[in-house]
This record gives sequence, C-alpha cells and structure tokens, in this order.
Amino acid sequence: MANNLDLLHAAECGLLSAVKKLLSNDKSLIRSCRHQDRRNHAFNFDSSAIHYASRSGHINIVKYLLEQDPTIVNDHDRENWTALHYACYNGHINIVKLLLNYNANVNIKDKYLSQTPIQFAMYRQFHDIAYLLDPQFNII
Repeated sequence: MANNLDLLHAAECGLLSAVKKLLSNDKSLIRSCRHQDRRNHAFNFDSSAIHYASRSGHINIVKYLLEQDPTIVNDHDRENWTALHYACYNGHINIVKLLLNYNANVNIKDKYLSQTPIQFAMYRQFHDIAYLLDPQFNII
C-alpha cells in the first residue's frame, strides 16, 4: 500500500507512470494527498501533487492531473500559493500556458507578501511570463 507521500514524490520527480498507477488505485488522492510534515519542507506544508509538479517543471504530470480533475487548478497550499505561483516563480512558461488554458486565477495573492503570480514572475525576471500574464507589462 502506498503512503501519502508517494504521489507527491512521483509528481516532484516527474514519474508519470507512478502518478497514473497511484491515481488508478485511488483518484481521491488528487485532492487528499497533501504534504503534512511540518518538520520537513515547512514551506511546502499542505502542497499537493499539482504544486510539486508545477514547481519542478513536469508539464506532463500537471496536464495529467488537470485532465483527471480540472477543479484543482486554483488549489492552494498553506501560504496560498497555487500551481500558477509555483510555475511563475520557477520560470516554467509552458506550465503557465497550460494552467491559463484551464482558467487559472492570476489574481490570487500569497499570504506572506500578498504577491500575485505576475509579481513572482517579475521579481524573478521572467519577463516572458509576466508579459503572458499581462500583455500591458513593460520592462522599464
């Protein structure tokens, strides 16, 4: 029997076949499998598989998870980061495009500094992502 972290590990490492196998046994893991160990990776507390895959740049896993349950597109972790926040912060423009196709909310703010995904992209100097999120974006 798989433990609660197997899906998160598979999503983070890009193991699509493992993600598919785990979800074939229990599709509810898409929503219920969350990182809950405060001692390890405290910043990731309450992150789900879509957060791990978006952060790590595994578009095939993000796509598969969204195909299984499109409503997870705006799920957030304890810090109120969504998959879009993670993709913007890490410069994964193809994942950003995919999330936007699933109507990801670009206006959700994180809890720490009240930053939106576009502000993350600007801070990290991913201007192509900032422009994608807001065509009015200009580099000054």
